[in-house]
Amino acid sequence: MELLYLLEKIRTPFLDRLFTYITMLGEEAVIIAAMLCVLWCIDKYYGRMMLFTGVLSITLNGLLKVVFAADRPWVIDSSFTVVESARASATGFSFPSGHTANAAFLFWCLALYVKNKALKIVFSLIPFAVAFSRMYLGVHTPLDVGVSLAISAVLSLLCFGFYKRYGETLKPTIIISLSVITFTLAAYIVYYILGQTKFNALPSEFISGFLDLFKIIGLSISMPIIFLVDYKYIKYTVGGSIIFRMIILIAGTATVVAVKELLKIVLEAILPPLFPEGLIRYFFVGLVGGLLIPAIFEAIRKKKEA
Repeated sequence: MELLYLLEKIRTPFLDRLFTYITMLGEEAVIIAAMLCVLWCIDKYYGRMMLFTGVLSITLNGLLKVVFAADRPWVIDSSFTVVESARASATGFSFPSGHTANAAFLFWCLALYVKNKALKIVFSLIPFAVAFSRMYLGVHTPLDVGVSLAISAVLSLLCFGFYKRYGETLKPTIIISLSVITFTLAAYIVYYILGQTKFNALPSEFISGFLDLFKIIGLSISMPIIFLVDYKYIKYTVGGSIIFRMIILIAGTATVVAVKELLKIVLEAILPPLFPEGLIRYFFVGLVGGLLIPAIFEAIRKKKEA
């Protein structure tokens, strides 16, 4: 906490805003947009490997949160102040840092992939900036962000290794995706057992993580379907002009976000209150992002070429 007390003393309105923007680089919207950009516009095979290991990262992060059930800094010390703009996104337990893990996994995967040295340096440094922002804002300790950085370093190397070794090969890709599904389902069992044995009354931090896990399970179940259907029927290619790729990214991302939000409204209206709608919603979000959007733009691309 000593470092957090020091950072608390140097806060200014300008730095508060600056680090609030920096910390957004680890939020779900940025991760989704970046993943879709790689899948649709850069390299779909690397995008798939990033999706695999990204799911592993989020699931592992959630498991560690509930296993250690660490309190946030302002809970540890009630006199410690947090930058209020960061409180709303600081859900779940404190250890490890989800924002840091997300940013480190994403940008280190990109750093490993790109050839440009300047981009490598920028992508490599961003996770450290996000980690520092989480401490400056008062929502995580050095241990929280340090462990997240270490885990993400291993996972990003694993992702790049998968890509280099298996690349476009279908069978290993399906095996990896089924292994990811198994891991997420095992995480669900652990979550459930811990909920029954570790807590007398389930805290909100546990419930938020539990609901997030259903989203990850839904997304992971969609992955082998996406790969098989694309391999046999769609076979979309990443190509076209920069403008065409920008149109794919903007229109496709807007469609995915719209489907995600509309499904939330519909499912919450028709499903029982305790049903984890995220399971169904993220399954279809995966299919839309992984199959529907690529199929539409592949048809457009072929038509233009004809």
